[in-house]
Amino acid sequence: MLTNISNLNCVSCPALRLRDVERIKVVERMRTQALEKFGGKSACIILLCESTPAHAFVYDLNSNSNLRKNLRKELVPGGSDEALFTYLNNHRIWIVDCALCPVHLLKNNTDKRSAATICLERHNVVNLQAEKNAKLVTIFPVHRGFKKRDLPSIAQRVIINFPFSNLAGLKEFVESQRCNSSEDI
Repeated sequence: MLTNISNLNCVSCPALRLRDVERIKVVERMRTQALEKFGGKSACIILLCESTPAHAFVYDLNSNSNLRKNLRKELVPGGSDEALFTYLNNHRIWIVDCALCPVHLLKNNTDKRSAATICLERHNVVNLQAEKNAKLVTIFPVHRGFKKRDLPSIAQRVIINFPFSNLAGLKEFVESQRCNSSEDI
């Protein structure tokens, strides 16, 4: 795991009450395993999302992930979860979240954006630094995500943004990057 879960600094984070360290460990282990499936090659594209929902995770096939459903619809229309993960692996697409806690459970967008920003800056930036050559694509609900003014170095890396509810054009973007398992970046 890249994120140091044993040393979380959640002081002043609006999502502190939502923190579940055991769930975070499970989710981050799955995320790391997804990266390892690239066979030692770097990620070509990182899909940066807001946070892992309370009871679902894109990499957990035992959960009902809306992100996975949206990605399947755009990247492998009519395809299965297996087809989606094959596509993600072949194009070396890694899914990373700004926040470790389910910030969607917070009451307002201001707190959601603050929590995503704090956690990305303090904890999950290591995922982006470890894959510094990967193209960064954001997938956030409307008016959400991290505060770009607070994290300008990350904001500058973002190539393209997609709203969570409509990923139309993501496949075209991925295909234009020519990232597949037989190429290095």
